[in-house]
Formats: sequence, structure tokens, C-alpha cells
Amino acid sequence: MTRNRRVAYNPPVDAVSEIKVEAFQVDASYGNTGGGTVNVVMKGGTNDFHGSAYEFNQVSRLKPTPFFTKRAGQEKAVTRFNQYGVSAGGPVFIPKIFDGRNKLFWFFSYEGIRQSEPEPTFSTVPTQEMRNGDLSALLALGNNYRIYDPLTGTLGGGRVVRDPFPNNVIPAGRLSSISKNILAQIPLPNQPGVVGVNGFNGTNNYFNNAVRSDTFGGYTGRLDWNVSDSHKLFWNFRHNDRVENRGNRFSNIVNGNFLSRVNYGTTIDDVHTFTPTLLLNTRAGWTRFIE
Repeated sequence: MTRNRRVAYNPPVDAVSEIKVEAFQVDASYGNTGGGTVNVVMKGGTNDFHGSAYEFNQVSRLKPTPFFTKRAGQEKAVTRFNQYGVSAGGPVFIPKIFDGRNKLFWFFSYEGIRQSEPEPTFSTVPTQEMRNGDLSALLALGNNYRIYDPLTGTLGGGRVVRDPFPNNVIPAGRLSSISKNILAQIPLPNQPGVVGVNGFNGTNNYFNNAVRSDTFGGYTGRLDWNVSDSHKLFWNFRHNDRVENRGNRFSNIVNGNFLSRVNYGTTIDDVHTFTPTLLLNTRAGWTRFIE
């Protein structure tokens, strides 16, 4: 299922019976597509009970240390990709009460993914001197980095003129308590930094062995009912839940991206065959995508 031309639902691997890709579909029932459609036919139950279980696993022990992680003298982050799932289906059968063979069938599947991948990143963080208001090191880059006192503005010659802080140092009493609280969440440099103009090395002075993690779970269920030889219908439901955590360079609330995608959906489909050349297919579907 898609939303805004993006994938909104990923079915478990063992729940898929057939996939059909159409590069250009002009049928009105496929309106508002991005130039192509992917039709996925889901499995249903049969007269026999069938089931499956699977797991695919990758571990960090089998992966090399990323180049920049090794260059920064850091150990590689723990990584993994674990994909697992189960599926089962068959006739609705209640001993001595109901036998749904050839009549009523069920199918259910679940898939989970636990993934973490290293995202080694260089950042520029303020030195201890800068946190205390001492920005004198920036003067090595030129006068464009001179800090001016915003409280000394005077109007002269049609423009506002301000006095610079002596030696580019902001007095301790002028430092914002809010900024100091934020700076307390930002670590100090752990790398020498990139040497640039006039020997200034204040850029890319922090390396973080950040990890991107994904937690995913999805399931689908389906009921098929052969009302008669000429009348058949099915109903299914589906759900995905994905949480992605990435870009958290400092392992706290200062930065990072905590993204949640949750969706639900259901479909009911009814097919009635009147004659060998005339049939009626009625379908209703509902999808909710929360991001």
C-alpha cells in the first residue's frame, strides 16, 4: 500500500504470493501514482495446514571497521541486521463443531526487523575556552570573526555601529544561562581538528561513532470464504510499526532524529460470478498512515 506515492505498508516476506510491476498504468483505479504501480497478491489459507518460520542475521563480528572510525582511533560500533518471521494458514476447523475445508480459510503472518548500522560522523564543537566566552582564537581567521557587543549600538552616518568585545572575549556575566545549559549537553573536542587558515584547527574536532537503529514489526491476517461456487469473498487486516533513531551524535536530546511510522489497513473483496462472461467484483479498502 502507498501514501503520497511512498510505501506505507511492507508485508511479511512469507505472506506474499505474487508481485506484478506495471511501469505505466492508465487504469483509473490506479490514479495518483508516480508513473508505475506494484500489485502484491497476498497468500491465503488452503485445505491443509501450512506454516513457516525464518530468520536472517548479520552481526558486526563479520564486518570490517569503517575507514573513518579506524582513522579516528575508535572501535567499530556494534551492528546487526536481524530479520525474522512466522506464517501459518489453513481451514477454519473446530473439532466436532465446524469443518471449514473447501469453505472457510484463515492465514496469518508476522515479520520483525532489528537493525543497527554505524554512522561515523565528524562534527565541530566549541572548545572549553569558547564555552567560557573566549572567542579570541577566531581572530586568526580575520576581522570577519570579531564579536561585537549588541548593547553598544549607536546610530551614526545612517548605520548602526557597535563596539567589539575586547580581545573577542564575552564577559562571563553576559553569557546566557540557556546557552550554557545547552552547551553542557555538547561534548568537548576529542580530535585535533582540521588545520586551516593561519593554523586555526577548530573544525571537525569531534568524532562520534553514532549508530542508526531501526525497529520494525508488521503483521497481516486474512479470511477467505467460499460462499458458493459462484460467490467468493475475503477480508484482511494489516499493520506496520517502525521506529528509526539516527543522527544522535551526542547520545542525548540535543540532536538526532526519532522517527515513527505506524499504519493500519483493511480490505474486503467480494466476487460474484453471474455467468461465464459476467462477474461483479466489489472492493473496499481503508488505510491510515501516521508519521
